[in-house]
Order: sequence, then C-alpha cells, then structure tokens
Amino acid sequence: MTKTLLLLSTLALSVAAGCGTGSGEEISKQSEVGPARASREGVAADAPAAAEAENASAALAGARPQANASQQEVGPSLNRAAAARVESTARIVATPASITASAPKQTFTVKLVGHAFDKITEGGGIDLRFDPALVRVTAVSVNRDTWEFFDQNGVIDNVNGRVDGIQFASFVGRGGDFPIVSVTFESVAAGTSRAEFAESALTPFASGGQRLAVAFQ
Repeated sequence: MTKTLLLLSTLALSVAAGCGTGSGEEISKQSEVGPARASREGVAADAPAAAEAENASAALAGARPQANASQQEVGPSLNRAAAARVESTARIVATPASITASAPKQTFTVKLVGHAFDKITEGGGIDLRFDPALVRVTAVSVNRDTWEFFDQNGVIDNVNGRVDGIQFASFVGRGGDFPIVSVTFESVAAGTSRAEFAESALTPFASGGQRLAVAFQ
C-alpha cells in the first residue's frame, strides 16, 4: 500500500512538472513572438512612408537638373540683353576740339553737336576731361530745346579736371543733327588743352531701350 501511494505521488509530480514546463515554453514562445510580430507590423506600417520618401527624393533629384538648366538658360539671356547694342552712324562732334589760350582769364565755349543719327535716340549721358592746369569749367548748359524732358548739367571738378554726369533725355526722341550741350571754359594759364568728351558708362545713349553706338570726334 505504501509503495502504491509513493508511485501515485511520483506520477502526479511528473505530470505537474510536465505541465509547468509546457506553460513556460509557451510563455517564452509568446514573449518571443510578440516583439517579432510588433517589429513586422512596424515595418509594414513604415513601408508606405518610406516609399513616399523615396519617391519624393527621386522626384527632387529629377527636378534639380531641370532647375539648373533653367538657371543656365536665364544667365546667358540676361547677358545678351545687357550686351545688346544698336549699330549706328551717329557721331558727336566737339567744336572746337581743343582750347588754346595765350593768357589767363580768357573765355572759350565748346559746343557738342550730334551728327548723322540714323536711329532715334531718347537721350544719354556724357563725361568730360580737361587739363586743370590750363583751363577750368565755369558753366555747363544742356540744350533744353533738344532735351525737353530732362537735363542735368553734371558735377564740375576743376581740381581734377573733369565733369561727370551730364545727362539729358527727350520724350519724343531725336534723330539727324541736333545740339546737345555747351561748356564754357576759362583759361588758367597760357597753353592748349583738349576737351575730351566721352559717353557716360552709367547713362549711355539709348535707342528703343537698347544701347546706341555713338562715336565721339
């Protein structure tokens, strides 16, 4: 009888141990399956976002060369517009071209006239250089009959021998031959000084919104 009870107790303990082991293994497996399932679900959830990001990157990469190409096209077109220049037979003649004084305090007037303007000009600008040791500028007078819209006599600098920013404009435009400006000089000493006129770099002669080629004589 005692042996029978011991045998039954042993079998009961074995069965209990076996059930406990099985439960532990199942829990362990479930604990392992949980993170794996969560990981797969996370990957599945992130897949559309990753695909969208990849597509956006590809679209951006494809758009950049087009943007660069557009910029490369705009650059030359702006340069061409800035460099646009209308050829012309236009001449600007200074009379007299030089000033010869025999003594100080003598007065001379140099007149600047436009000749053979085959293209209509709306106006422009002129700078002047001279020898300040021989002459000085006492007055600048833009012809207002020619340039009825706007005129500016410029800034006189007798120390450095220059007048900058002589500007003028016409609303109707001018062509052919026409007076531009007169400059009055007074001699400082005996000698000869040239009156060197040049087109202003800031306000060149224009025709129809483009730079007009003009020769100074």
